[in-house]
Amino acid sequence: MPCVGATAAVLSAHAPLSRLWSTQASWPRLLAAAKANLIAINKVALDGPGLRVNVTYSCDPGMNHQLVANAEEITSSKLKGYGAGTIKVDKLVCDYADHTAQVRLKPAATLGFEKGDKVKVTVFYFDEDGFRYADTTATATV
Repeated sequence: MPCVGATAAVLSAHAPLSRLWSTQASWPRLLAAAKANLIAINKVALDGPGLRVNVTYSCDPGMNHQLVANAEEITSSKLKGYGAGTIKVDKLVCDYADHTAQVRLKPAATLGFEKGDKVKVTVFYFDEDGFRYADTTATATV
C-alpha cells in the first residue's frame, strides 16, 4: 500500500525510512518502535508497611536504565509516608513489546503506609547518565 499526502512527503525525505515503510512486512516493527519507552501504572496496593505497584512498560533494545517508582502519602494529619523501589537494568526486558512488572516500594525510615492512605505514585525510567524520562503518575487509596 503506497503512502500518500504529507506522509509520503515526509517519508520520501528519509529514504531508509521510506523503504522500511514501503514493505508491509516491516509495519509492525516500525509501529512497535514508535511506542517504546512507555509506562502505565496498573495497580497500587498495600504491601506490609510499603507498597506494591504493578506496571506495564516497553523500552528500546539496548537501553541501559532502571524503572523507578516513588510514592508519597497525600492526605494525612500525621507525618507523610514516603516509599521508593526500582527494577534494575538486568531485570527489564527491552524489545519494543509490552511487559508487566511489579515494583515493591520500601517505606522511608519508620514511616510506612497504612490501609486507607491516599498516595501519589510516580513511575519513570532513570538512565545511566542520570536523566529521568517517561514519567507516569497515578493516585490511589490503599
